[in-house]
Amino acid sequence: MMTWYPVTQTVFGGGIAIRQAKRDAGCTHDTEEEAEEEAVRRNVTWLLEHLFMPDAEVGACYTGQRVKLPGTTWVDVDEAINWGDIGVRECEKHGDHWHVVLEEADPGCVSLRYYVSEWMRVWGWACEVRAEW
Repeated sequence: MMTWYPVTQTVFGGGIAIRQAKRDAGCTHDTEEEAEEEAVRRNVTWLLEHLFMPDAEVGACYTGQRVKLPGTTWVDVDEAINWGDIGVRECEKHGDHWHVVLEEADPGCVSLRYYVSEWMRVWGWACEVRAEW
């Protein structure tokens, strides 16, 4: 399996990502909507993983500098987030946008939800992001 790199909605809509996901990333979905869900889920997971940099002492440490959106603040490290287990719990399409639920984060973690939804918007995916424990 190859490393996943974020894909924009424009590229995905052209069918390139569907074939790439099936061939390179081990995606076994039969329908375009299932493949699109997998692309959205993997994009969000990539965003969460790239909040960290390798660290010799502790394994990995948080850094918002690598992923900061222009004109925005970094993800607030004081928000209640279980950094060891954060991930995507749900990803469902509703009309022309996606509902994404992050697990292991306080529902009030505004900067984390904003970070994910804004990067997804920049890449062309309309996402409503919630967080739950």
